[in-house]
Amino acid sequence: MPLPPSAAKPPAAHIEWTKYLRAKVPGDAVHVTRHYDADEKNAIAIFTSGNAEGVVAATVGVMDHDQARAGRPPLATEILLDGRGRLEHTANIAATIGFYIIKDGCESLRALRLPTWCQCTSRGYASNTSCSCRRSSGSRG
Repeated sequence: MPLPPSAAKPPAAHIEWTKYLRAKVPGDAVHVTRHYDADEKNAIAIFTSGNAEGVVAATVGVMDHDQARAGRPPLATEILLDGRGRLEHTANIAATIGFYIIKDGCESLRALRLPTWCQCTSRGYASNTSCSCRRSSGSRG
């Protein structure tokens, strides 16, 4: 789902999420920017908060795409990345993951070859897919 034109006011849930992030993840450089897919047909807002130690990037709008399994209550998600690299790289990674979920469902994340601690399971349908990421004590693949 494309974002409304840039002049339009974002949905209330997006504004509340961004306010929450600004309060919980303060930084020297805090922004919300639009990222576009390769065809420039879809856009996603990305929150970034950076300082000398690194950057936190989060999607704003993935919540609009239900990630619940069939027959379950709606499940709203967003992607948060805490990186110790360059701001633009971390923001682009968050945008890419967000586009995969928005455009193709969580199952499509397998194509990204995420580290082994990120797992997606599916019962055959995108609406029946769940993903979870967690750090493990072992090495990441």
